Amino acid sequence: MTHQAHNLPWKVLSDNFIYRYKYRRNDYLTNLFSQDAPQTPKDLRYFAMAFSRTIEEHSNVERAKYSEVYDPPKDHEEVFSKATAEKIQRTLQHSQERGGSICSMEALDDRRMQSWSTFMDYYPGSGVYRPPYEVLEPLKILLLRNEMDTVLRISSHPSVNLYTAWETHFDDESDYGLKGLFYPALISYLCLNVLLQKPELYDDDAKKSYLQCPERGLPVFPEESFLDYRLTRAYQLMILNCAETTTQTLPYQAFFGLSQERTYAYRASRYQCGRMSFAQLKSAANMDGYRPHRDDIAEVIQTLQQKGLPTELCLTIIEFAKYTPTRRIVRADDPLHKDNVKELRKYLTYCWQLLVRGDMLMKSKNDKIDWKFTVEYCIWTLFIEPSRRVVKLQRRSAGGLILDEPYRR
Repeated sequence: MTHQAHNLPWKVLSDNFIYRYKYRRNDYLTNLFSQDAPQTPKDLRYFAMAFSRTIEEHSNVERAKYSEVYDPPKDHEEVFSKATAEKIQRTLQHSQERGGSICSMEALDDRRMQSWSTFMDYYPGSGVYRPPYEVLEPLKILLLRNEMDTVLRISSHPSVNLYTAWETHFDDESDYGLKGLFYPALISYLCLNVLLQKPELYDDDAKKSYLQCPERGLPVFPEESFLDYRLTRAYQLMILNCAETTTQTLPYQAFFGLSQERTYAYRASRYQCGRMSFAQLKSAANMDGYRPHRDDIAEVIQTLQQKGLPTELCLTIIEFAKYTPTRRIVRADDPLHKDNVKELRKYLTYCWQLLVRGDMLMKSKNDKIDWKFTVEYCIWTLFIEPSRRVVKLQRRSAGGLILDEPYRR
């Protein structure tokens, strides 16, 4: 079930981590902990190199689908069409309804190249300045919607500085840089694929087999409820990274079914990851709102019809209540459940494709993402950091861009 299983050694990586429930040696955290194994640094480096090589190959294949060279847009030339602007507006409106975007709709009225001068090294005589988020929000939506032809054309302008856009911060609370778009995709991709290698944490039959005949050297648990991947610090930390109230997290929130109430409580909740149940985490971070699945709509209509209401009135009530499907997985709060396999596969594929787009975009300006260091750092954050083990990471390449947590500065 793991994604890119033929290219990425997920088992080699996951075998270095062991599940422990409220482990007293690590402040009673629940997590997949790194073991005292001498081969762990080697296995971690081996996986990171395979990841870097695979994403490089996929990026090259994807880049070949587009023009090899783009003519840079002129000053007063529109960089995307009105139809594309309408798509961006719909996404912005969807985000604003949930408090996730502060970019104004008027920002899309001016689609000329000169209005994108916020991230240009030098743009003579443009006389136009726009706040960073009014440029980055539409650019991120173009990446989310796979409008790569438009994105590559914009980046072809000799003065566009994507390196600056990568690290841009709007305020102390939010990271509007491009890396803020790709980090949730990377941490989701790594975390879920590693957890998929531990079926005793999500599959009922595997849990029963594990409790009946635990493997030698592994911890023993008195009941099934202790064997739950949602209790791990890694999973809860990943969820908090996907719950940031910005436009860039819309795909992740739609998959997990996270409510999008603007709050900064999740920052404090980060330090409680692995110490509470998933329900407690959602409550602490104001993520406990319910987001319906499309199957829920049919159930509500059926219930209203049983009360004697006609179908037309049922649909009117649902529309008035804004009860629309906003969750992709069938079983809420359990993405690894067997009923969610189809959507999980789509989600992992989407995360991978988004990372490939990011690699394509940055390489278009000769800015390279240091995937080896980034992947090692992300795995260290999820599984090794709370173990208090000393694992030496690869040396960061000179000038290489990295993905890290937006609020860890």
